[in-house]
Amino acid sequence: MKQAIFCILIITLGLFSCKKFIPESEQIANFIVEHDLDMAVTESGLFYKIYDEGVGDHPTDASTVTVHYTGTLLDGTIFDGTTVTNPASLNLSGTIEGWQEGIPLLKRGGSATFIIPSELGYGQTGQGAVIGPNTPLVFDVDLIDF
Repeated sequence: MKQAIFCILIITLGLFSCKKFIPESEQIANFIVEHDLDMAVTESGLFYKIYDEGVGDHPTDASTVTVHYTGTLLDGTIFDGTTVTNPASLNLSGTIEGWQEGIPLLKRGGSATFIIPSELGYGQTGQGAVIGPNTPLVFDVDLIDF
């Protein structure tokens, strides 16, 4: 009898504490539809929308890029970014895979939005307190120079 009550209690608590699980691919698809984005996708699964390709050459993995960017979660939570007066200079080979693939799609002065699935971002471990495991990321990026 005690075991039956315990099992019922555990099942009841489990039902009230469970969140609806939505696969990452569905989360990204919903985001694209909700924001009416017309995006291309690479073979690896990086979604991108280029607003301005820029001019000149494309950066390579060996480039140090100077960018303005805002990084958000799909719910709009900002987790990182730069300001107009304080761009970031980053060695592209030291960034997440989504940036290593996305930034070279641009030229100097180019701008784009990238939706980066977790396997091209911070994967199963996440990053810090805001980016949880298996979290897709959205980046609005302006490539200033390299």
